[in-house]
This record gives sequence, structure tokens and C-alpha cells, in this order.
Amino acid sequence: MTENYDIEVRLLAVTPEAENLIETAGRLCWDTQDKTGTVPDRIQNWLDVGHESMIEHACATFYIRASRVLTHELVRHRLASYSQRSQRYVKESEPRYIEPPQIKEDESAHKQFEEAMTASWQAYRELLAKGIKPEIARYVLPNACETQIICT
Repeated sequence: MTENYDIEVRLLAVTPEAENLIETAGRLCWDTQDKTGTVPDRIQNWLDVGHESMIEHACATFYIRASRVLTHELVRHRLASYSQRSQRYVKESEPRYIEPPQIKEDESAHKQFEEAMTASWQAYRELLAKGIKPEIARYVLPNACETQIICT
């Protein structure tokens, strides 16, 4: 689904020995710590029967550069922590946005998209020039704005 989208995702960190941690948590639930490491598919077997809470103890942290559309969808999910570049405290100094390939491939749609981006960014600059704070001026910026987020 991300094919041809101008986004970037990098793995920054992962729980060391995540499988051991997950099995330790699961074994605690079942009071079978003495069997740790004896059943190769133990974690998968637990997942197959719906025992999933133990996987929440392992984590991975990613850097993501994408549109605010993507990050808005991402932050709706409960099992994560986020730190996102602020449009409230950071003035947008140049137009940066993500254009979906479905729009880019259609000449008419691409032209309409570019016009909308130009108008949004122009309105943003004009509001700032009138002394409107960036946290208020950002209301005219599109969801296509590029942003960065750290997700764990």
C-alpha cells in the first residue's frame, strides 16, 4: 500500500531478546515458568488461542516521515506511544507535502492538487504575515502536510 508514496520508515530500536520476554510473560500467566524454552511454537500457540497480552511487553520504535493523514490514522491505535513534530510550536517554513500516487498519475487531478497546495500554503504565509500565531494559522494547512513522528 505504501508503494510509490513518498514516505520513510526506519527502525530505531527493538526490545532485546523480545521472544524471551514474551514467553516469560506468557509463562507467568499460565504458571509454567519451569517449561520456558521447551516448546518452540509456544508463543504462536498462545496467539492462536487469543492469548495476546504478553506480546505487549516487547516493543519497537520507528521514525516515520509521512503525511499528517497517515499519522492521524496511526495515533488512533491504543498500543503505542507517539512524539510528533508540532505544528503548534514549529512554524512551517516551506511547503512540504505528500502527494498520493493515484493523484500524481492523473494529470488533471495532479494539477488540481498542486493548486490546492499552493493556495493553502499561501494562505498560511499570509496569516503569519498578519501576526496570526502559527498554532492558529496551521488550520489552513492540508492533511497532505509532511510530518515526522516517533512511534513506540
